Parts: sequence; C-alpha cells; structure tokens
Amino acid sequence: MALSYDNAVNLSATALEIGRVIGCVERAMMAVAARLETELKVFELHRSEWARSQPGRYVVIQGERALENFFDDYGAAFNAGLKEFGIGQSFLVKQIWIEEPLYFVA
Repeated sequence: MALSYDNAVNLSATALEIGRVIGCVERAMMAVAARLETELKVFELHRSEWARSQPGRYVVIQGERALENFFDDYGAAFNAGLKEFGIGQSFLVKQIWIEEPLYFVA
C-alpha cells in the first residue's frame, strides 16, 4: 500500500509532536534529578555504612537530612516522608544496596 502525501504529512507532524513530548519528559526528569542532587549526594556519602547496617531497607532524605528510621517497604518510607515534610515538598526515598540492581525486561 502506497503512502499518500497527506498521510506522510500527518505522520511527519505526529513524529514532531512525539519528539516534543519526549523532550519535555526528558527535561522534567533532568529537573527532578537536579532538585534531588543534594539528597543523592547524601545517599552516596552514607551508602556503604547503610548497606552494612540496613541492606535492602529504605531511607528517606530531604536536603542534607535523612530520617532516623529506616523502612521495610517503599510505601512506609514514602508515607513517613509525607508525614515529616508534607505534601508538595520534595524528598528522596531510596532502597539501600551497595550496588544498584540491574533489571532486564525482555
């Protein structure tokens, strides 16, 4: 089946729109990563210590402060972050491993 000129133009416009959406998503992800840069540095600073004492558990960090408690699941950690810092405030919930696990999806 041959592609008509109109269909080609529509496909081109759709591809441009998809590119714009992907660009927006990438910029949003970079903005979130930049906002959590301090929290990620704090995590890296304490990673080996926490990996020995709290492997597989979750930590909550805002700014340079980590909550004293560690959590067994993401939901409990996230709820503790909301309770401590409030809705609309950014904070990091991160599972503690010495090395980040790799996941393969086939």
